[in-house]
Amino acid sequence: RRTSVSASAAAAAAQPAAAQRHTTLFSDVHAQLHNITQDLSHFRQCALANHQARQAELDALRSKLEKERSEHRGQLNKFRYEFDDLV
Repeated sequence: RRTSVSASAAAAAAQPAAAQRHTTLFSDVHAQLHNITQDLSHFRQCALANHQARQAELDALRSKLEKERSEHRGQLNKFRYEFDDLV
Protein backbone atom coordinates (compact mmCIF):
# COMPACT_ATOMS: atom_id res chain seq x y z
CA ARG A 1 0.00 0.00 0.00
CA ARG A 2 2.81 2.39 0.62
CA THR A 3 3.82 2.24 -2.99
CA SER A 4 0.30 3.18 -4.13
CA VAL A 5 0.19 6.13 -1.71
CA SER A 6 3.58 7.36 -2.84
CA ALA A 7 2.61 6.78 -6.49
CA SER A 8 -0.59 8.81 -6.07
CA ALA A 9 1.36 11.56 -4.27
CA ALA A 10 3.87 11.61 -7.12
CA ALA A 11 1.03 11.80 -9.65
CA ALA A 12 -0.56 14.67 -7.71
CA ALA A 13 2.75 16.50 -7.61
CA ALA A 14 3.23 15.93 -11.34
CA GLN A 15 -0.16 17.42 -12.27
CA PRO A 16 0.75 21.05 -11.52
CA ALA A 17 3.90 20.58 -13.56
CA ALA A 18 1.83 19.15 -16.43
CA ALA A 19 -0.67 21.97 -16.11
CA GLN A 20 2.17 24.50 -16.18
CA ARG A 21 3.67 22.80 -19.22
CA HIS A 22 0.24 22.84 -20.90
CA THR A 23 -0.15 26.55 -20.16
CA THR A 24 3.26 27.46 -21.50
CA LEU A 25 2.89 25.13 -24.48
CA PHE A 26 -0.22 26.90 -25.77
CA SER A 27 0.43 30.43 -24.52
CA ASP A 28 1.81 31.50 -27.90
CA VAL A 29 -1.21 30.03 -29.66
CA HIS A 30 -3.60 31.73 -27.25
CA ALA A 31 -1.77 35.03 -27.64
CA GLN A 32 -1.95 34.72 -31.43
CA LEU A 33 -5.67 33.91 -31.32
CA HIS A 34 -6.25 36.84 -28.98
CA ASN A 35 -4.40 39.18 -31.36
CA ILE A 36 -6.38 37.86 -34.32
CA THR A 37 -9.70 38.39 -32.57
CA GLN A 38 -8.66 41.93 -31.60
CA ASP A 39 -7.64 42.63 -35.20
CA LEU A 40 -10.95 41.27 -36.48
CA SER A 41 -12.84 43.43 -34.02
CA HIS A 42 -10.88 46.50 -35.10
CA PHE A 43 -11.45 45.74 -38.80
CA ARG A 44 -15.15 45.18 -38.15
CA GLN A 45 -15.39 48.58 -36.43
CA CYS A 46 -13.50 50.26 -39.27
CA ALA A 47 -15.74 48.62 -41.86
CA LEU A 48 -18.84 49.69 -39.96
CA ALA A 49 -17.59 53.28 -39.69
CA ASN A 50 -16.72 53.31 -43.40
CA HIS A 51 -20.12 51.88 -44.25
CA GLN A 52 -21.90 54.52 -42.21
CA ALA A 53 -19.83 57.28 -43.80
CA ARG A 54 -20.55 55.96 -47.29
CA GLN A 55 -24.23 55.61 -46.46
CA ALA A 56 -24.37 59.24 -45.31
CA GLU A 57 -22.53 60.29 -48.47
CA LEU A 58 -24.99 58.33 -50.62
CA ASP A 59 -27.96 59.89 -48.83
CA ALA A 60 -26.54 63.36 -49.42
CA LEU A 61 -25.95 62.59 -53.11
CA ARG A 62 -29.46 61.17 -53.48
CA SER A 63 -31.02 64.27 -51.97
CA LYS A 64 -28.84 66.50 -54.19
CA LEU A 65 -29.88 64.49 -57.25
CA GLU A 66 -33.54 64.76 -56.31
CA LYS A 67 -33.18 68.52 -55.85
CA GLU A 68 -31.49 68.88 -59.25
CA ARG A 69 -34.22 66.77 -60.87
CA SER A 70 -36.94 68.97 -59.45
CA GLU A 71 -35.08 72.11 -60.54
CA HIS A 72 -34.59 70.68 -64.02
CA ARG A 73 -38.25 69.66 -64.20
CA GLY A 74 -39.25 73.18 -63.14
CA GLN A 75 -37.02 74.74 -65.79
CA LEU A 76 -38.46 72.45 -68.47
CA ASN A 77 -42.01 73.31 -67.45
CA LYS A 78 -41.17 77.02 -67.47
CA PHE A 79 -39.62 76.67 -70.91
CA ARG A 80 -42.65 74.71 -72.16
CA TYR A 81 -45.07 77.38 -70.88
CA GLU A 82 -43.01 80.16 -72.46
CA PHE A 83 -42.86 78.22 -75.73
CA ASP A 84 -46.64 77.65 -75.66
CA ASP A 85 -47.14 81.39 -75.12
CA LEU A 86 -45.00 82.19 -78.14
CA VAL A 87 -46.71 79.65 -80.42
